[in-house]
Amino acid sequence: MKNRTTLLVSFALCALVIALLTGLLGYHLGNTTPPTPSTEGKRPMITVDVDPDAAAAYFSTQELSNRVDSSIQYSGIANVCIQIGGETMKLEDAVRDNRITVDEICAYARLDATDGICRESFVTEHSLTRFIYRYDEFELIFLYDVYETPDGKQHLFKSLTICEPGGHETSSPSYMDDTAKYPTRLDREDWGLTLTASGATPTQLTIDTKQSGGQHFGDLVTEGYDIYSQDTGERIVPPRGYYIPEDFEPAHTILQNGESSFTIDWANVHGELPSGSYVLKLWINDVYDASTVHPLADNFHDTQTYYIEFTIP
Repeated sequence: MKNRTTLLVSFALCALVIALLTGLLGYHLGNTTPPTPSTEGKRPMITVDVDPDAAAAYFSTQELSNRVDSSIQYSGIANVCIQIGGETMKLEDAVRDNRITVDEICAYARLDATDGICRESFVTEHSLTRFIYRYDEFELIFLYDVYETPDGKQHLFKSLTICEPGGHETSSPSYMDDTAKYPTRLDREDWGLTLTASGATPTQLTIDTKQSGGQHFGDLVTEGYDIYSQDTGERIVPPRGYYIPEDFEPAHTILQNGESSFTIDWANVHGELPSGSYVLKLWINDVYDASTVHPLADNFHDTQTYYIEFTIP
């Protein structure tokens, strides 16, 4: 009987110790009681001002700090703050100062989804999955996945996006190649195309093309262009302030598996451009019959941009 009593006391003491440790741990995390579906229950305690006209903001890992391995971006919102220990600060500052990590924000959002404080969903495109956590005032979009691009390479992406509710439906992530001279997507398809300027005057540019193989499905057809100054990087705006469809006619279909050339004439659009160095940003479409594409083919882009440097003497 004595041994049984001792055993019961031991079990009681163990239960008490476990209860105390659980209480202390809950106090440390700031969650002594289960959260309720309210603003106070949100573990990250993030607040935003919804502003569709707000300029998008992007904070790279280098801008945040050497300790951070996730980028942060805002879209359709402003004044993004987080409350930690009773102190309110800009979210990007809190991450930069190591007051909280993107991984912790993600973990809290998942707990909120479990407790019914927010709703979790996901969107997968080309095997890359974004997880969306929808609160009443905003959405948190987490990306932590490997993206296999058309060149066969694999890229690990890790980012946090905060946007207005429903923002993930109208936004599509764009992953850029930081090593490229001009803005170039990492998931660019190789259309086997080389473009070079062979002659330029104040009113036109002749472009030589060479095409072989490629990952496109149909004909490669020019669509439109912009002209930039190489010296200032500024876009050369048409005198009327905008382009019209007729400014890009006639469209040119590039010769497949061979060499050809075509000329862009901007006399009626820009008049004469002064002497100097320029860059033509050219949009090219992959035009094809969708019914002829194999259902297992993974199509990344139907339109891509190409940059052609030229000089007007």
